[in-house]
Amino acid sequence: MNVKVQLSVVWLVFLCLVPILHVLATLCTTPKHGPEGVVKRGLTVLKAGFQFPFAGGPRTLVFQALSWILLCISILIGKGAIQIPCWDGYSEGIPPCGLWTDDDIFSLHVYNVLGAMALFSAPMSVAFMVKSILVFDPKSASHRRGMTGTRAWWWRQWKDAQQTIEWDVSCLPSKLTASYVVVILGLLWSLVGVGLLFAQPLHGGLGTPLGTACYIFSVICFILSAFTIHGLGGLLRHTSKVDSESDDISGSFPVGDAQRLTRSRQGQWKFWMPFKGGAIFVATQATGWVLMSSALAVLFVMIAVAITRTAEFAQNFIYFQMHSLTITAGVTALIAECVLALSLLFFNARNLVRGKEPISTIWHRVSLGAQHILVMSILYIPMHITLAVIVSSFFILQPLTALVLWIGILPIYYMATGIGFAEKTGSREWPAFQKWLGGEAERVLPMWFGNLSVQVEQGATFHPDQSYVFGYLPHGLYPLGAAYLPILPSFRNLFPDIKPVTLSASIVFQLPVLRDLLLWTGLREVTRSTFKRTLQERKSLILVPGGQAELVETYKFPRQSWLKASSTSGHCAFYSGHKGFVRLALQEGAHLVPIIVFGEVTSLRNFIDTPRLHRWTYKVLGFPLPYLIGGKFGVLPFPSRHGLKFIIGRPIKPPRLHGELPTEEQVSHYHEIFYNNARDLWNEHRKNFPGYENVEAILV
Repeated sequence: MNVKVQLSVVWLVFLCLVPILHVLATLCTTPKHGPEGVVKRGLTVLKAGFQFPFAGGPRTLVFQALSWILLCISILIGKGAIQIPCWDGYSEGIPPCGLWTDDDIFSLHVYNVLGAMALFSAPMSVAFMVKSILVFDPKSASHRRGMTGTRAWWWRQWKDAQQTIEWDVSCLPSKLTASYVVVILGLLWSLVGVGLLFAQPLHGGLGTPLGTACYIFSVICFILSAFTIHGLGGLLRHTSKVDSESDDISGSFPVGDAQRLTRSRQGQWKFWMPFKGGAIFVATQATGWVLMSSALAVLFVMIAVAITRTAEFAQNFIYFQMHSLTITAGVTALIAECVLALSLLFFNARNLVRGKEPISTIWHRVSLGAQHILVMSILYIPMHITLAVIVSSFFILQPLTALVLWIGILPIYYMATGIGFAEKTGSREWPAFQKWLGGEAERVLPMWFGNLSVQVEQGATFHPDQSYVFGYLPHGLYPLGAAYLPILPSFRNLFPDIKPVTLSASIVFQLPVLRDLLLWTGLREVTRSTFKRTLQERKSLILVPGGQAELVETYKFPRQSWLKASSTSGHCAFYSGHKGFVRLALQEGAHLVPIIVFGEVTSLRNFIDTPRLHRWTYKVLGFPLPYLIGGKFGVLPFPSRHGLKFIIGRPIKPPRLHGELPTEEQVSHYHEIFYNNARDLWNEHRKNFPGYENVEAILV
């Protein structure tokens, strides 16, 4: 079967889907109890099929009209036009390339473009038919009054459909389910658009009719995707109580009901809602639309280049760069659609009925939303952003050029940021950044975790003239709390004169951007010399004693759903194989203090949970692989909503060594005391944290 036949089969399948979906929707929404007899029942279904577009509201009518119009266009231009370009010079009925006339070439281009239009129109017709079914609602136009012209004609058709058929919508998906279907449909359109951009070089690239058609079709796909996700997806997900209140209002409109209906309609989803819907919603929407506008601007430039026949310079000089830029624009548009889909989760309908806000309040809310996104990006996705920038450079530039560029930039970057051995001395610590990040983190994190609290165990006393080594447990998949805990205002209020420095694995200081953020926050690498130097300079520090060995044991924690924390029994493993931190603490005369964190372990999960493989890669490579974590909704790299609580235990007073080194018996004794206190602290407070009641701490 050649490509021409395959494309023809796909085209015919899409053409058949439109009437099939229409018939199925009619059969599902037509009442099962009706006239007896096959003929009468058939006539009823046939009549319902004709009245279906008019009975579901204006959106159903519009989508139905678009679907059937596109179907007719696809049939008219597609018959006999499904052709493929012949790049090797041979095709059925077409002479070799050297013998082609201008008319032959023109005819080939016409057939190719018409075939592409037919293939593109058919799935669009199916998509609009699916949308018309999902938005079908016989009650959506029950309050129309005072219409004239075309709208009056539609009203009469709707009234006829309502009076003759009692539509049954119980078999149709709920509006929430329909919104998910619509969002998925919109994302599929985006994927099709990206696919067309990847495929256009196969059809001649810039300057050819079929290549130009690929650009145009991809732009249409991205625009349809945005309107589908933001417009229809948001409408279905955030439909206000207008429909339910409309059921109570029939005939005349009493004053109280009319006012109630008006207030309810103010909370409706609208396509154009500038600076409304909540700060997070506004910020994510702004991000999505800015990315989408940038991508479309690039694609429009490419289309203009192709149409004006100025693509020759691209083919001769920088064709590869322009194609890479086009692919980057397509990927950017796909990311924009994902951001728009994500923004629907943060929409706050109550924000719409607060009345008009002053400009200062609006900009304040936008500023808060932008800071929210910035804080979560700093805390959870700096590595993702860095990787995205590096990978994008290989699309925008030639791979060899990008490789040479990074090889030249990275050594200079590490030399500039490594002046003064900041990861050992803390010379790049930035107090203003710490104050801002700590305050914003304490404001933002409760929105994701549900709550955030820092508590000190009853009876624990701390003195600023003493030294403390805080041991943070458990490690989990991403012990981020150890980094930002000492800069939280709640922690600093509890310990105004104690400012511990967090020590982290040296590998994290090798990653660009993340390295700078950690150094600004005051983190240092966990080495023997840095440990002693930090205690002498700051008198307190925080470290995660379990390290990556404890990360490997995270699988023993009960598996949890990404919707809520597990309440099943299980174990939280504390790896007790490291004694070096105890020995150094005793040498420096520092108190050992356990810190227990609840909620962080279940906020993220590893997509690929293979304990044996993790142990093996940890032993061989020094880091457990594969390591691919997600949290919110199971896939986002942000924490899921399980709560977050830090419990700071009682200090363990060190022995008086009188300048001597601690013995192995002393190290083992205080090591045992520390981990027993940590285990008891966990088991004592677990009953007060939802989902952790049956999770017992064990030492491994």
